Amino acid sequence: RTFQKCLNCCGLRCLPLHIFMDAFQGCYKNGTDGTRDYRYFAGLYLVFRYLAFIDSLHYFITHHLNPVFFLVIFSFSFALCRPYKNNCFNVVDCLFHAILALVVFVFSSDLLSAS
Repeated sequence: RTFQKCLNCCGLRCLPLHIFMDAFQGCYKNGTDGTRDYRYFAGLYLVFRYLAFIDSLHYFITHHLNPVFFLVIFSFSFALCRPYKNNCFNVVDCLFHAILALVVFVFSSDLLSAS
């Protein structure tokens, strides 16, 4: 809702953009069924993925920060908030990021021991 209000204020009231935003945020709880509005997780998902990507590039160059940190935080945020309408998506996304964090941790520790 907030993003669509910003689009209306900026004069970007085109229907295809509203349809895209509805499809982009459609799988998240929208707050109409007595639940909280979690549609902002669509943007948060992109921000976390971007931070994890930048951190992984930085890690493989300097070996200072571990990209597992962002993946674990992201997995816990999905486990605690459960933002999807379908509970199966909540479990799958949480497990996916937990397994991805484990794989990244194992391979990053192998790279450190090899060098």
